[in-house]
Amino acid sequence: MSLRTHRDQFNDLQWKTLEYAALGLTLTQSCKKAGYADPGHQSSVLRRDKKFTNELEIRLQRNIDEMKITRNKVQEMVMEAFELARTVEDPNAMVRAASEINKMCGFYEVEKAQIELSNSQREFVGRLNELSDDELIAMSSQAKNINPALEMEQEAEHLEDIVDAEYTEDS
Repeated sequence: MSLRTHRDQFNDLQWKTLEYAALGLTLTQSCKKAGYADPGHQSSVLRRDKKFTNELEIRLQRNIDEMKITRNKVQEMVMEAFELARTVEDPNAMVRAASEINKMCGFYEVEKAQIELSNSQREFVGRLNELSDDELIAMSSQAKNINPALEMEQEAEHLEDIVDAEYTEDS
């Protein structure tokens, strides 16, 4: 990865955004600080700009290389923060530090959920699986017209009616 920058490839606002993002601000914060009128939209646009994202990656990598930050170093810093929090008897800071250590070390167990479907739900899923892509798209466009205030059960019944209608038309 080249560490050269290409100033001439970016306008002033993009360049300022790069500088702020390289300092650690989020892309939306960087766009706001650079002066964009709609920072949320502009950050979305810049995320899709390969030239911009490549330059940002280069700058971030340069920062990491210059500071010689490694995963172990970050873990050590969090441990130091934990010890400091213990010294000043700040339980909230201790919990936050312990939480960060757990995340970094991967100690949080993956949550597993088992979902059991009723017979009617299994039948419904089976009917959905039998539909073609075109039928599913048609269902989706019909489903967009559902009143959002309906209860979930009413929505499910409506979708079942749509599936039934599509299913019987093809049978």
